[in-house]
Amino acid sequence: MKNKINKSVRNSLTIILCLVTVLLSFCSCSSNKKEADTNIASDNKSAVQDTVSIGKGKKLSLDDYVEFNYQPMDYISENKFSGYVFPEIEVDYEKLEKDIGLNGIKNYFKTVEGYGDKDAEYMAENLGSQSMNAIFRIEFKEAYKYIRNGDVLTVVLSTYNDSYTVEDAVAAMGISIEKELSFTVEGLKQAKELDLMGDIEKYIVYSGANGNGTAKTDFESVTEPIVLDGVLYLKHEKQSFNTYNIKVIYENQEIATFGYYLEKERINDSGIRHYRAEELSEGDVYYAKIDNNELLRALVNLGYVPKETVREITVPDLGEYVTSKDELTAEDLEKIKQDFLAEISDDYPAVEICSAHFATINPGEVCDTNEKTEIAFVIKATYPMSSSYFCRHINGIAKTKSGEVKFEETESGYASGKNAEDSESKLVTTYTYEKLF
Repeated sequence: MKNKINKSVRNSLTIILCLVTVLLSFCSCSSNKKEADTNIASDNKSAVQDTVSIGKGKKLSLDDYVEFNYQPMDYISENKFSGYVFPEIEVDYEKLEKDIGLNGIKNYFKTVEGYGDKDAEYMAENLGSQSMNAIFRIEFKEAYKYIRNGDVLTVVLSTYNDSYTVEDAVAAMGISIEKELSFTVEGLKQAKELDLMGDIEKYIVYSGANGNGTAKTDFESVTEPIVLDGVLYLKHEKQSFNTYNIKVIYENQEIATFGYYLEKERINDSGIRHYRAEELSEGDVYYAKIDNNELLRALVNLGYVPKETVREITVPDLGEYVTSKDELTAEDLEKIKQDFLAEISDDYPAVEICSAHFATINPGEVCDTNEKTEIAFVIKATYPMSSSYFCRHINGIAKTKSGEVKFEETESGYASGKNAEDSESKLVTTYTYEKLF
């Protein structure tokens, strides 16, 4: 095989008792092996040892029928950098057909497909190399992306359909060949690696308890640009709904913006896939991702490739929702009280908690999981010329295995009254209350 090609598109082929025409379309733009190419080595693979062949007979090897080429992930960049390419495969089915030989192919049609002697001979003689595409698939084991020097890619030999096995076909043909063959990527041009993920775990916050957890990024604490390689500045800017755009600045010019996506694949009862990092429990795995061709292309043009674009993250213990006040110790209640007081202190000139009430949703009422229990606080806010009494409440109260207690504050306030007792009398009737203090 003299030339490498960028893409091989195999059209569907079905073999029945008559001849089926198979169309193979190849898009060719690669150079001869003997030509020098600074972006990609003349031979991009080296066989990994200890492969196992199947079948008995004439010894063949997948290595003789496949060639690789690499394309930049954005299809546009000229440089084929290690870490920013995906592989393409060219399969020489014509050579495979010749090496198997007419008798081997004829015997396949007789033994596996059940053709008579004359029909099998006709199929073998007239389909030629197209018969290989109707019998075998030779393709990558995975949809490889962001390939680096040293990565191991595996090519697999499989069947065109499930009515027979590779072992069936190989035995009928009287050949021996590998079912899988792996290659090590070599010769891709090196670029500087850029760590765009950094300490992303530090900026992920969780809400909800196990089974109802949600993850999101929060860069509120990042007040200064993060500098990479001394020349690239990542500037975090908060958008609506607590999302962040991260500007990438190089030589005082904004070259791209990007964000992090937190995704966990789930399939509901209707077979619909969802990818948001929700319904999380301890031990679940989800992914932080960067998926932005504009950003990656801009970095590649500057001689950088991302160290990683996907990071696997395991959910910590999010705790279990508290279902009764007896699950909370005196220390737990004091911690909740002080944390809540700290949260609301910025909202009023002076504020104090008059009382607290553990609330349990009444039977027959509709609520979210995190709202089944709450704590209602009666608050006194003091202003320069007056004071007021009202109630604010928290829900999503959960306790982890280590004893940490956490909660979510609701945004609304209610039950305004003339005094603490008056406010207590106006608590909503959808809950049953037990006074804590």
